[in-house]
Amino acid sequence: MRLSVFGCGNMGSAVVRAIRENEPALEILTYSPSGSSAQKLAKAVKGFQQGQIKSMFPCDVALLAMKPQQLETFIDQTAELFTPQTVIVSLLAGVDIATLQSKLNSDQVLRLMPNTPTLVGKGIITYAASSEMKRDSLSKILSWLTSSAKIFKMKDEDQLNRTMGVSASGPGLLFELALLFYKKLMADGLTDKDARLMVAELFAGSGELMLGSVESFEELRNNVTSKGGVTEASLQVLSSNNQFASLIDQALEANYRRSQELLDK
Repeated sequence: MRLSVFGCGNMGSAVVRAIRENEPALEILTYSPSGSSAQKLAKAVKGFQQGQIKSMFPCDVALLAMKPQQLETFIDQTAELFTPQTVIVSLLAGVDIATLQSKLNSDQVLRLMPNTPTLVGKGIITYAASSEMKRDSLSKILSWLTSSAKIFKMKDEDQLNRTMGVSASGPGLLFELALLFYKKLMADGLTDKDARLMVAELFAGSGELMLGSVESFEELRNNVTSKGGVTEASLQVLSSNNQFASLIDQALEANYRRSQELLDK
């Protein structure tokens, strides 16, 4: 079986590395316009870099991991090379299933939205598949990823796009919060090493607590918050006029709007 990977950036590489862990015999071909990222990924997964895009065909599964703005050029170069038997797996935000079906010669399309913790086996992957996708093909591809991420089926593409702000972009928001904590600790006189470790352990430990507890997130928060205490003082600042919750909601809505803007292009 042959997997052809088009685009070898962080997310594409994370998914391909996860696939390789579960499918050691799978033939993997990689391609990127510059060639450097494809060469790096091919070496990491014992695959084969291709210098010409047409050399990536025929393939059983085509993983589209390029930037969305590169899709039009990709279609111009490859549309006639796809067959109805090719399974298209897309990581492209803002590119819907119908567009890929109409531009490429296959109705079997699977959209995946992974996040970067997939690189360390702690990822989240949401997905939506075309109705024409064969059940055995879908099951096989998803089975390639289960050791590196928790898999969540979305009811439709709109839900996939709406939840992307948390599932796929969420790590970026958490890293932004981590950076703010880190900067405050540095300002308070901690060393770079200690500040970085403290923040990383804070997030890792809190995550483990959420996963291992039967209590709700609200209860876990309340367990840290004593009446009239220091944690309550911090939370009161964030909750003043509902400003923190409003900012988070605005950020997630902006994420969804951007996915729709990409779709409309």
